[in-house]
Amino acid sequence: MVLDNLDPWTEYCVQVFITTGRTPHPSEPSREVCEKTGSEDSPWVPAVIVLVVMVILVILVVLVVLRWRHISQFLCLKDVVPDNVTQTLLAPPESSMFLAMKNSEPIEEINHQ
Repeated sequence: MVLDNLDPWTEYCVQVFITTGRTPHPSEPSREVCEKTGSEDSPWVPAVIVLVVMVILVILVVLVVLRWRHISQFLCLKDVVPDNVTQTLLAPPESSMFLAMKNSEPIEEINHQ
């Protein structure tokens, strides 16, 4: 059942019970439920907010598409790493600690149960 013509900003409390033509006695009444109505123009507020957000998103997508070349150049720099840095990074480690750890045998662990 829909309640029409309700006053805005008013609290309404509803309690129902069921009667049918088959049984002469009505059912037990339900618990009372109270709700407050909003203003008459309140459905427009979420619609306007959604519209504004959608417009902002469309503008951002258009800007990203139009400026993609500049964005990709900024994120993916074309500067080359100098050769001496590349050789240093690719050279095998010469640290005595690293070589000692690399050549050592694994330690056998003993678990007490």
